[in-house]
Amino acid sequence: MKPAFMILCALLAGSQLRAAAESGSWVFTPTYVSQYMFRGTRLGGPSLQPTLEYNHGALTVGLWSSIPLK
Repeated sequence: MKPAFMILCALLAGSQLRAAAESGSWVFTPTYVSQYMFRGTRLGGPSLQPTLEYNHGALTVGLWSSIPLK
C-alpha cells in the first residue's frame, strides 16, 4: 500500500510541474446571430453573442452572453 501511495504522489507532483510550465491562453469569439432561439422557441431578434474562454492545462473556464441589438 505504501509504494502505491508514493507512486501516486510522484505522478501527481509531475503533472503539477508540467501544468505550471504551460502558459494559459485566452480566446474571444464575437458572434452575430439573426435570431436567438432556445429549444425551438424564438426568444429574441438580432443579437451579439460574445464568448470568452481561458484555457490552462486541463482547466477551461468560459463566459457566454447574449446582447439584444434591437
